[in-house]
Amino acid sequence: MKELFDPGRIHCSSGVEAEFRGRNINPLFYFIRHFNGDWGDIESDEHAENEKNLDAGGRLFSRYETPFGELWIITTADRSETYMCFPTQYLEWATGGQTGNTGVRHKRPPFEGQAGS
Repeated sequence: MKELFDPGRIHCSSGVEAEFRGRNINPLFYFIRHFNGDWGDIESDEHAENEKNLDAGGRLFSRYETPFGELWIITTADRSETYMCFPTQYLEWATGGQTGNTGVRHKRPPFEGQAGS
């Protein structure tokens, strides 16, 4: 199956990478789902936003339940990068590592242009 969009540079947080490695699971399974428009366990408004953003060029967000907890995959609006992380690691990535792991669990990441993104 061909990807629906160019994911740009692909990377995982160190915490996600360690969990996958420790459990001998390939993260590619979740990336492929995201790249093919299987957004996982998201709300209907998030699904509609992703579908709109496929054409409009906005941020794409997926959430998956895994053997080691909730996992997020986010592709930036400009399609320059796609990042896999735990919800608690999102702010660290979004701010370039300036905030560290806050320990705060978010239901979903803020949409681009909102505070914190």
